[in-house]
Amino acid sequence: MKKNLVFLLLAIAVLVAILFVQKQKGVQDAKAMFALDSTQRSSVQTIKVVKANDSATLHLMGNEWVIASDSFPADTAKVNKLLGTIYKLEDKEIVSKNPAMAKEFGLDSTEAKQVVLKDAAGKELVKVEIGKTAGTDYSSTYWRWVGKDDVYRTAGNFGYDVNTSQDEWKQKKLFDIKKDDIKSIQVAWEDTSGQKNEYTVESASEGKWKMLSPRQGDAKADAAKELAERFGDISIDSFIDTSDTNISQANLDAPKMIIQIKMKEGQFYKLEAGASFNGYTYVNHPKKNLIVKVSDWRLDIFHKKADDLYEAPKVDSSKLDSTDAATDSSLIKN
Repeated sequence: MKKNLVFLLLAIAVLVAILFVQKQKGVQDAKAMFALDSTQRSSVQTIKVVKANDSATLHLMGNEWVIASDSFPADTAKVNKLLGTIYKLEDKEIVSKNPAMAKEFGLDSTEAKQVVLKDAAGKELVKVEIGKTAGTDYSSTYWRWVGKDDVYRTAGNFGYDVNTSQDEWKQKKLFDIKKDDIKSIQVAWEDTSGQKNEYTVESASEGKWKMLSPRQGDAKADAAKELAERFGDISIDSFIDTSDTNISQANLDAPKMIIQIKMKEGQFYKLEAGASFNGYTYVNHPKKNLIVKVSDWRLDIFHKKADDLYEAPKVDSSKLDSTDAATDSSLIKN
């Protein structure tokens, strides 16, 4: 019995040792699979993407990625996607060593997208060139080290994630909120005739909404929910350039629409919108001291009047008294 127990313990020890070795091998294989050391990713402080004469540079400012030229907030999801792509580049498959074939892989001087990553001290951590999607399977992308001839192919169609336009890196969503967290919506707007309209609706229990002004009572829940959802999705559709002559006419000193949102946790958000030109409404950016453009359709839904949102009380005909019934009957006859 004792002898069997010894053999069993030895067998368990051998099994544990085998599993440990396999695990270590798996970790080493995973590291060997990628061309870059992913532990350096957390040290990246600057990202620069260049294609011919176009370029975009991003800096990590505190915990926030921003555009280097104007400190405009960058889209964190896009930044993380790029870094994830770069640190998963594989160098296990070489498809060419011939520099004369660079154009075929989208890695010549006019097509290659150069990505440079630096740490806080300005030291280069990564310097690679991203080419075009492989025509053989359309599910992999060519790349190479800057200054080297060897071209590699890595799984994934990620060339479009490497943007050289600064505007493409900017955070376009104006408010990072969830519709279910909105407590109330207050809108004041002016129609084309100059008539002023205003309404306020508030979220109540069990998915219901109340109208607080210009009258009090139930609000149409579906319509109010749609307002909350649309506000959370408002995004920049175009940025203002120096040649835009409509800025002064947008008259944002006297907004044509003001939307104010109160959250259930107490935070307030405000959006001021001016005039519309060529399908775009000019609005004040809620965080930056500048004007941006959003498509008209994003704000059209807020052009409502009280009757569009007010849920009129239902009349219970069974509670009408005989006088009311007689009056109704006489009206019908007349």
